[in-house]
Amino acid sequence: MRIVCQKCGAAYAVEDRLISAKGVRTQCPRCRAVQLAKLGENGAEGGPSPLQAPGKPPPIVHPSAAKQPAPEAPGEPRDCQQCGRELDDPFDRVIGTCEPCRSREAPASGPIEPEESFAPEPEKPVAAAPTLPDPDDDSVRARALESRSGFAATAVGGRSSSVRSLAVIGAVLVAVVAGAALLWKKPWVDKRPVLATTHQAKEIAEVIPKWKMRYLDIEGDAAQHLAAGEESLALDTTNGYAEAEEEFQKTLVLDFDSDRAVAGYVQALALGRGARLDEATYREAVGLVIAAERRSGEEPLLLVAHANLLLSRPDANTSDARALAERAARSKDPKVKALAQMAIGQSHLSTNGLWAAEAFERALELDPSHRRGYLFRARSLKSAGEYRTAVEILEKRLALDPDQWEVAEELGTLYVQLGELKRARETFDRALSTSGGALPRLALALLAYQHEGKVSEAIVSLTEISKRERYGDQEALVALGHLAAAKRLQGELDAAVSYANQALAIADDTHAHLQLLLVALQRGNVAHARVHLPGIFGRLGDPALELLLEARCLLAEGQLEKAMDAFARSAELDPRRTDALLMAGAAAGRLKSEKAFEFVLQRAAKADPTRAGPRQQMARYYLQAVDTLGGASGHFTALARDGEDPNPPMCEGLVQWHLGNHAAAERNFQRVTQIDPSNAAAHAYRALAALRRGDAAQALSLSFRAVEEDRQSALTHYAHGMALLAAGKSESAKKAFKDAHGRDPGLFAARVQLGALELATDQPAGKKLLAAVLDRDPTYFEAMRALYKSGQ
Repeated sequence: MRIVCQKCGAAYAVEDRLISAKGVRTQCPRCRAVQLAKLGENGAEGGPSPLQAPGKPPPIVHPSAAKQPAPEAPGEPRDCQQCGRELDDPFDRVIGTCEPCRSREAPASGPIEPEESFAPEPEKPVAAAPTLPDPDDDSVRARALESRSGFAATAVGGRSSSVRSLAVIGAVLVAVVAGAALLWKKPWVDKRPVLATTHQAKEIAEVIPKWKMRYLDIEGDAAQHLAAGEESLALDTTNGYAEAEEEFQKTLVLDFDSDRAVAGYVQALALGRGARLDEATYREAVGLVIAAERRSGEEPLLLVAHANLLLSRPDANTSDARALAERAARSKDPKVKALAQMAIGQSHLSTNGLWAAEAFERALELDPSHRRGYLFRARSLKSAGEYRTAVEILEKRLALDPDQWEVAEELGTLYVQLGELKRARETFDRALSTSGGALPRLALALLAYQHEGKVSEAIVSLTEISKRERYGDQEALVALGHLAAAKRLQGELDAAVSYANQALAIADDTHAHLQLLLVALQRGNVAHARVHLPGIFGRLGDPALELLLEARCLLAEGQLEKAMDAFARSAELDPRRTDALLMAGAAAGRLKSEKAFEFVLQRAAKADPTRAGPRQQMARYYLQAVDTLGGASGHFTALARDGEDPNPPMCEGLVQWHLGNHAAAERNFQRVTQIDPSNAAAHAYRALAALRRGDAAQALSLSFRAVEEDRQSALTHYAHGMALLAAGKSESAKKAFKDAHGRDPGLFAARVQLGALELATDQPAGKKLLAAVLDRDPTYFEAMRALYKSGQ
């Protein structure tokens, strides 16, 4: 019978006797498509075979038989029609070719063929009869089944009923298993990779119309814009990334299905904008890359772009990013493998500087020409505490490309963290003169109002950047948020509200919500503050801070117990948050609860006196100490048992100290020592206050008294060490810091001072102490500065 393939139109023949009444599945020799052939149907021609006896079951035929010519008639040579070897297997004689030849013909890939459902050939084939038997003979079919399925019947007497029964049972079992496998695998279905459905790719479809409106007159084709985008991306410069974004957008307008364009666009956003990438664009990019991944599968360029996109967030999910990059690293393209290794290194930066450095080295070995390797090497050195070498590498990178803003920003911010404010300003000034634009100007404004006390100068620059028609929406959005913060610093709350509202008119901006919330709390308008809480939740990258701000709203609403619990939970989330402990004490004080003294005197009084919580340099979301400690003072006096109770003034002194009102704090501590001359903590804080005034002699006297009153306190030994250091007694100071560190390893202020002194005599020991501090708290910049100075 002649059969025409329904897929490719090729014609081939299958002997009629092999086709049962229910049909048989055949495979096209050209395209390997499998289809069901019935007599007179599905493109088949011819009538029933005269050899097919009615009432008897059809022989079980492997679909690959459709590719073979009809078997020879009895008496003709019984050799394989392809290799010429003698066919011992009855089933092979029916088919006309031996098993090895059929195996070689099987396609290397493509749809799963039914023969996978059968058991393998037995090692020793069953002997065949000397002549070709009647194909309708049950014993022949049984022996054929034995040969194909591996079931060998040992019969005495040839055709006994028991043998036939066993053969039939075996045939039925094999047929059932094979049928089940066929139904499960469905090899006749064209099995292509699982692609994105229209619904899954809607993220791409929804973006294209917006870009079409932006590029109404696109010249050139998609391939040209794709090549231009990849060329701009390889420059690794700020302008290059911006140009690459546009070229990849044009590519996708012209070619919706270009996954390379999606990968390039997402990569340009992640590397070019980084942490400045706004939330809306970030989410849009996530949707694009996920849709493209579903559409194309494990495309390495998409995976590494997705990893870099995740790493661009301040609260990056490094585990997910690393998993994506590790899958991308399986690529055979060395440039893609290098990109993947760089992403892997970035994912390790905050946890394991050594692993990060190793990944960056592998990346540079794979692609030595990639300039981004300089930046990543500097970051790994920074993570390892090699700040001076990191500075040198960043300076060299800027010498190659002075307009590489990302490197300039990294270097300038590092200088701020190291206390080199003059060099930070020089770096940003150089970047501004080289490339201009909003970003260097914005960095100079942040440096001015957050670190140099030049608020008015910052406001002038920020006002200029906020001009949307000149600098664009994103830059204006950031500038308006910082304008609100700077105006709030000056006490101009109406202006702060105006600027924050202008920012919200552009986008749902976290910094604007934060500034409006803080203004509302300053004014006592808790209802307005509540409105802006959802705008910061999950966005600040600091859950403890978010909880603290919510607790401030609860406190303002008079929900004192809830506020106290929320402040306490904030301190548990982040043990560095002395401000949360003090606020919990204030809430308890308003409740007239003795828990106030538990939070403050037993915990906050023993905390690090140098800071009230983690600190940020060049902060994206700007707060002051008063923003977290506002409303804490004045609530402990009511707890006084009488006028001679030292606890309330001690609590008030700690609040004023961390608010930066050191003179008011010193007055409270002096009152404590007058009431209770044996109060060691009050003497220690008075010694630290004397040091701030430059009175080293009084500091030494007060700190000695503090140690005498409580030799087990880490705080008293720390204060004594600082007084000894100011008096030029380094060795005695080192001993005092060791005593403080031994009594409380969590008092990082003592550990940093000890590490700095150890660097002079035992550099490895000093570095170990300082590195341990930075491992626990990367914002402890005094440790960074000590390590930086040690490299001079």
